Amino acid sequence: MTAHLELREVTVSFAGFLAVTGLNLSVARGELRCLIGPNGAGKTTALDLICGKIKPSSGEIRLGGRQLDRLEEHEIARAGVGRKFQVPSVFRELTVRDNLEVAYCKHIGVFGNLLRFGRGVESDGLEKLADLVGLRDQLSEPAGYLSHGQTQWLEIALLLAQDTELILMDEPTAR
Repeated sequence: MTAHLELREVTVSFAGFLAVTGLNLSVARGELRCLIGPNGAGKTTALDLICGKIKPSSGEIRLGGRQLDRLEEHEIARAGVGRKFQVPSVFRELTVRDNLEVAYCKHIGVFGNLLRFGRGVESDGLEKLADLVGLRDQLSEPAGYLSHGQTQWLEIALLLAQDTELILMDEPTAR
């Protein structure tokens, strides 16, 4: 299989401490990969590198042939990299439906998204997405009322609504 995500000899150092050394990783489109190791092994740091939160000291990171390690975080997100953090990050005061609507916005800028409002939820497929993650019955509830597990699923649904090419999950089963 051809690699869709590729890390080649990626190293990152923090004030002389080598957090990741010579990491090589290839992930094909549609493939599931897990990084497993003890606390402090560099798993979250590897995700931070892919997302652009931190820059590698050396090496190269590519997605679909496009070099990511020279891009800013927002450019990497726009290139199709989504991330689910260990602690869920949703708009707790908004309903589940509103969270999905925000995530589904495809236009960059205020004006393009203002024109979006008024379209039916059914046309956007948000109800089908809520079904997929088991949250159809909670669409009208504020996200803050969801259990921890439901909030985890909502965050995954937000990434799916954005139609990301790559979803990175940092400890998705952690409490």
